[in-house]
Formats: sequence, structure tokens, C-alpha cells
Amino acid sequence: MAVLTRSMVMVALVVLLAIPCFGASPKAITKGFATVAWGEDVGKRQGFMKLRTTDGIDYFVNLRERYDMKGYGKPTVFYGEAGGRLYAVHLRLGDAAGFDSLAAELRRLYGKGKKDEGGSQESWKVGPVRVKLKKEAPGGMKLSFYYQPVAATLSASQLAQDLTADELARLLPSGEAQMTDPAGAMPGKQAEYVGIDVLKYLRQGSKLLKVDIRK
Repeated sequence: MAVLTRSMVMVALVVLLAIPCFGASPKAITKGFATVAWGEDVGKRQGFMKLRTTDGIDYFVNLRERYDMKGYGKPTVFYGEAGGRLYAVHLRLGDAAGFDSLAAELRRLYGKGKKDEGGSQESWKVGPVRVKLKKEAPGGMKLSFYYQPVAATLSASQLAQDLTADELARLLPSGEAQMTDPAGAMPGKQAEYVGIDVLKYLRQGSKLLKVDIRK
């Protein structure tokens, strides 16, 4: 039987550490998005403002968060829930020029996705979450996350309430992509805004990652 020397063991450890952990891809989104958990009632969280209710689907934005996607712009993030349970998060980006690049980034994270025939949409299954990137006219795109255990309980009419990027934008007061203290909507004594670097969050699986929101 071969005897392992100290140097042989050290070499073996270096090789093992250098091997990528293919089963350890970022899975933070399987538990929630940013500061909230799937299935949670975000309407009970300080800082969330309800924009509209349509056919039992409530849409919210978080006034205490700002988002960035380096190279793709600053998305507006909409939270969708049914029956008081969060099941969807939509990131609206006004420019679809980076669609192919962002799709490639998501493939690196989640593997090969399922494409539609026209190439304007690609989706991935990440545990209980379905991730969907969709290019939409007249030039924007939407990155969505759907928590299937709750989404599966929706009716056909509720599932049809999957708004486009432009329809989501029209929910915002005065049409502003990034809101600042709508009259009467902001709870008193807010803490500083939390900046979330979305791509870094997805890559590393961290719960919150600060970004410079002044830029």
C-alpha cells in the first residue's frame, strides 16, 4: 500500500480547493429577494407602498431600497403578492440593449435556460423559483423571479396579471422611475436607503450588498 507523504497530502488539498464547487451556485433567491422572504406579506413591512390591486394581485415598491445593476442601469423593482403572500419580484430595465449580455450572465449562474422561439425570452428553474428574462417593446426588458409554491395557487386570471415592463412603470406615482417620498406614503423616521447591487447579490448569494446610491 502506498504511503502518503506530507507533501503529497498538501498537493492533494490544493487540487481539491482549486476544483469549482458546481453544486454551490448562488441560491439566495430560493429563500426570498433582498430583504423579504417568499410567502411574506410585504404590506406589513415598513417602507413598502402598495401601488395597485388587480384581480387579487397586489403590487408594491420598497421606498427604502435602491437598486443597481452594473452595466445595465438602475432597475425599478416591483413586488407582487396574492392573498398576502409574496410570489413574484419584477425588475424593470428601460433599455433592452444589454439583453444578450444579461442572458449570458444568468446562464453562467443558473446554466442553460429555456428560450422561446423568437429569442425574446429565456427562463431558468432555480429550486422553487422560476427566473425569467424578457425583452419587451418598445425597447425595455424585465427580469422576474416567481416563487412556484405560491404561484401554483393562483387562478388563471391572476396568472394573466403578469404585467409588462411598461405596464409596471405606469403603476408608479407621477411616472417616476425612482420615487422620493411621495406625499403621505413614507413612514416617519426612515433609516438610510439600502442599496442593493442586484448582480452581485445573485452571484454571491448575500442577503444585502451595499452600492453607492448617489451615482
